[in-house]
Amino acid sequence: MDLNKHWKSYRYCVVDLEGIGGQDRENKAFLEIAAVHIINGKVKEDYYHTLINPKRRVLKRPWIKLTNDDLKNAPTFGEIVIC
Repeated sequence: MDLNKHWKSYRYCVVDLEGIGGQDRENKAFLEIAAVHIINGKVKEDYYHTLINPKRRVLKRPWIKLTNDDLKNAPTFGEIVIC
């Protein structure tokens, strides 16, 4: 029985948010977002990706490859999310 067969008939979007994470509540922020469109089980070539400006300095962590310079001209989370 192919459990994925049912999903192949849907149209949906997969969203991935990358953030700072960790235990420091004061420093949590989203830094990047990406989204891909899936139709009939196939990834479409149209996709969305952008860095996100957290509107404050990001503390340097070994797992964060982005710098504050990379993020300073990026849109804020509020500018890219439409509610």
